[in-house]
Amino acid sequence: MTPPPPVAATLIALLEAKQDDVIRRWRQRVNDDPLVPESERLSKPMLTDHIPEVLAHVRHGLQHQEDESFVDGQAAGTRIGRQRATKEHARLRFEQGYSIHAAMRELSQLRTTILELGTAEGVAISGEAALLLHTAIDEAMAPTAVQMARQEQELLKAIVEQTGEGIVVADEHGIIQLFNPAAERQHGIGLKGVPPAEWAETYGLLAPDGSKLPLEATPLYRAIHGEFLVNAPYHLRRADGAIRQFMTTATPLVRPDGTSAGAVLMIRDETERLLQEEALARAVQFRDLFIGILGHDLRNPLTAIIAFAGMMLERKNPDDAAYRTAAGAAFARITGGADRMNRMIQDTLDFTRGQLGSPMPTEMAPADLAAVCRVAVTELEAAHPERSISLSVTGDTGGIWHHDRLIQVVSNLIGNALSYSPADSPVTVTLQDLGPTVTLAVNNRGDAIPAGDMARLFDPFKRAQEANEGIIRKGLGLGLFICKSIVEAHGGQITVSSNPGDGTTFTVALPRHGGLADPPAQAS
Repeated sequence: MTPPPPVAATLIALLEAKQDDVIRRWRQRVNDDPLVPESERLSKPMLTDHIPEVLAHVRHGLQHQEDESFVDGQAAGTRIGRQRATKEHARLRFEQGYSIHAAMRELSQLRTTILELGTAEGVAISGEAALLLHTAIDEAMAPTAVQMARQEQELLKAIVEQTGEGIVVADEHGIIQLFNPAAERQHGIGLKGVPPAEWAETYGLLAPDGSKLPLEATPLYRAIHGEFLVNAPYHLRRADGAIRQFMTTATPLVRPDGTSAGAVLMIRDETERLLQEEALARAVQFRDLFIGILGHDLRNPLTAIIAFAGMMLERKNPDDAAYRTAAGAAFARITGGADRMNRMIQDTLDFTRGQLGSPMPTEMAPADLAAVCRVAVTELEAAHPERSISLSVTGDTGGIWHHDRLIQVVSNLIGNALSYSPADSPVTVTLQDLGPTVTLAVNNRGDAIPAGDMARLFDPFKRAQEANEGIIRKGLGLGLFICKSIVEAHGGQITVSSNPGDGTTFTVALPRHGGLADPPAQAS
């Protein structure tokens, strides 16, 4: 074995003799260094745990760095051992939360400490000695930096691959560079290298209103152009047709010189949460409205019944003409209030069944839709003697239906037409025989329904906006919803058209056999 150069031997002897002093001085410098704040969290043993091994690494470096013959012999094994010590030091510092910069700064302070100690002990570390020391320290720092960089990379890779949130990265040109597994699951596809112009088509991107998402509105594209977005929504239609709703955070990526390096998009799938919130909101609305119905709308008719019954009981002489007049009016109010209460109870029961998933009760039997309409028209003409209701019938209007349910449909549609049209305008009811189906059309000449209300017209508790101020609408807003449920239970369809020229027309198309799978054979 070739002995180390004299300057190296002097340094080695100094480091061996003063190792405890070196560690003490080094610990003080590190604790005082504002660029190594991580050291403040560590106890003395944790901070200095691997420093003796690092110093041994430096001494071995001074011993062997000029001895080429040792590369293939004993020194090679010694070098591997030294690297193992510095890698272990790097692993420890990484687990303790050190950044690479802080770990390198810490080892740089070891270099300064040795130089300080040499000066204090009268050992001149300059020229060849300084070069040997710097080389030995650098050899200790290099494996540490490489190991910590590898650990950081492995940790980042694990986070990207195992996080539940989607992560998409694009370069400054918008080319997709990264699609982590969560993003692949969210989108149902994981292509990379897709240019911005093809994003919407490739990934099925949609705006919240269901339209194709414009490129300039895409969160990732906006971030590439410098915007920082939080809770930016977009929807997506997967290849299987499912619509997913996402909330995103989009962040620009910037190089040290300030130029764009692209952007990163963090994606949360909010579909289930939003569906649960909608279901909860509907449940709360239903609960509140149901309580309101029981507490107010059903109580008022009963109050009228009780009040007018009390008036009748207070009369002394039942043969008095004034009494008979008052009694007749009271009976009319009692009957009207009771009928209204009964309709509201029935509507509430029908709606509740629908909300609980029960089918609309229908008992199919031979029925004539014209006869059904005549019953409904007669009842409503009696209730609204000032209004004009006309009925037109063409062809055979018989079929297999639920008679009472169809009266409910016709009465609701005519009542709705009366409520939403001027008092001096007619309501027309038209029946037509179209072979396998019979159509019912109810038209009123009121103001056209606003376009924004058309899509929600058959939703429960919804009404079109009032065109005529001061008109009080009675009921719960369930009529059209229940009409639709009854018609669909018969296998039919209900549609609406509305415009200023023709007014509003609700059209019901009923299969002649009520949607029965096996309709009765026609008589020949």
